[in-house]
Amino acid sequence: GFSLDVAEEALVVDGVLGGPSALDDIVEAELQMKTPEQCFQRFAEAVLEPTGPNAGERWQCELCGFQVRGRERLVAHVAKTHGAEAEDWAVRGQASAKASFLSFLRA
Repeated sequence: GFSLDVAEEALVVDGVLGGPSALDDIVEAELQMKTPEQCFQRFAEAVLEPTGPNAGERWQCELCGFQVRGRERLVAHVAKTHGAEAEDWAVRGQASAKASFLSFLRA
């Protein structure tokens, strides 16, 4: 059946943004997630946490608690151990950003 919400979203996406691909482009640019490499980088930034008395010396993985000295070593851990999760995380993040942006435009 007819849904006013669906019609309103189509009007906003097509009329205001110029089509669905424009919304994708805006979200990818703002989140800096245009390539798989950028998506992984954002994922790693989200799950790396400095820990210990000297900030930046020791890092912890928020997903599993693994700790190591040196940020690059923890990025390597995230790639090896949690890398498969990065794409799903990016897809969910982009979908959430799109929904939030559309909600803002409707307001």
